[in-house]
Formats: sequence, C-alpha cells, structure tokens
Amino acid sequence: GMGIPILMSLPEGEATGSGMGIPILMSLPEGEATGIVRTMDCGVCVPPENPAAMAAAIKSLADSPEERQQLAEAGRAAASMYSRDSLAASMLDVLASQYRHAH
Repeated sequence: GMGIPILMSLPEGEATGSGMGIPILMSLPEGEATGIVRTMDCGVCVPPENPAAMAAAIKSLADSPEERQQLAEAGRAAASMYSRDSLAASMLDVLASQYRHAH
C-alpha cells in the first residue's frame, strides 16, 4: 500500500505514528511538536487551518514514495528517542546527577 501519512493533532500521538513507520503530516501551531518533527525530519508540518497547504503536502507525499520511506525511517528513529521510557530515563539521569552534586 501507499503507507498514507496520518494526520496528527496531539503531540503525544506523534511518537506512536512515528514508531509505526508512518510519515507524520502535522497541522499544528509552531511549538514543541512541530520542532521535533522538523529537527528529526520525520514528517511534514503545514500551518493550521490551511487546507491548500494540507492538500499540497498530501499530494507531494502521495507522489513521492522515496520521501515517504525516508520520513518513515526517520520517524522510527525519532520515536525511540522521544518515547516515554527514553525521556523518563533521561530525567532520572539528570535528577541523580543533581542529587550527587548536592550531597
């Protein structure tokens, strides 16, 4: 199949879609979620409430299996970096480091 991109509206859904190897097509205001998608190059961000931009992004992804594959692979990598387990482990490392420095 084409591996149609999913439309994300909640940042916590981002890692789920990425982990499934599905390119992200995100239509949210600029912020943390769009920053991750851009930094990790795992999807396409379009301005919210802009149907023309959304349609153009869908057509572009539909016409480019190579781009969809690249975004999907980047998404898998991003999902592991931004998983709750990975983020929790990083937070514990920071807290343990701070505790050691304080005592």
